Amino acid sequence: MNWETLANIGQFVSAIAVLISLAYLAVQIRQNTQTVRANAYHGAATEWLSFTAQLSADAELAELYHAGRFAPSTLTPPQSRRFDLVLDTNLGLTENVFLQYRLGFLPQANQDRFAAILRAQFQTEGVRAYWQRRRAFYTADFVAYIERELKLVAPPAP
Repeated sequence: MNWETLANIGQFVSAIAVLISLAYLAVQIRQNTQTVRANAYHGAATEWLSFTAQLSADAELAELYHAGRFAPSTLTPPQSRRFDLVLDTNLGLTENVFLQYRLGFLPQANQDRFAAILRAQFQTEGVRAYWQRRRAFYTADFVAYIERELKLVAPPAP
């Protein structure tokens, strides 16, 4: 066996090693992507459940949230400020879900779920009024999304 044959065998073995390394890297990237997506989904679900648990555990807060959505004119100024903070939390969470969806970390089904929640919320007078007061606090992409969705929502019956 001469040196040229050994060099060719070495190049062949090196090429095989590179292909194996690339395949291993592709598997690792796929697994990492799945982990990132699972963590994003878990984080969104945990935050949403925490928000709803907070409302259900605090009767006064639940009543404020309900009154703020359906009868905002009945709120005192301090209650109105607190309602705004509750919606800041709620819509901030929803914006986070929207942005994670746009980045590809959450599935379409998850986004569809939150879109349905948004439609239900924006059918109420208090949420629509909140949005007019505080829409500037959200990203331009989220505002455009909300306002596209709002075109699908009929105003509530008087």
